[in-house]
Amino acid sequence: MAQERRASAVYLSRVRSHAFIAELAHALREVRADLPVVMASGYITEELRAKVPAAGIRELIYKPNTADELCEAVARLAHAQRGKENSS
Repeated sequence: MAQERRASAVYLSRVRSHAFIAELAHALREVRADLPVVMASGYITEELRAKVPAAGIRELIYKPNTADELCEAVARLAHAQRGKENSS
């Protein structure tokens, strides 16, 4: 039997519509509430920063982003997730 593989995180890149990304992030979180979601956008406003937490997006980074920035965001999410697991 094949072993199930689970994603450790999801990276979403915003091109135009924050609404679509928010819907997608929300749908992903309904399937797996513990799934960390990172969103990248070339245009980050205070309004966008205020909206992403409600969508379940845990990290918001600028693009074009570097591999280092993405790795740092994923590392922060992994650290936060380990903290939650250890406190349970």
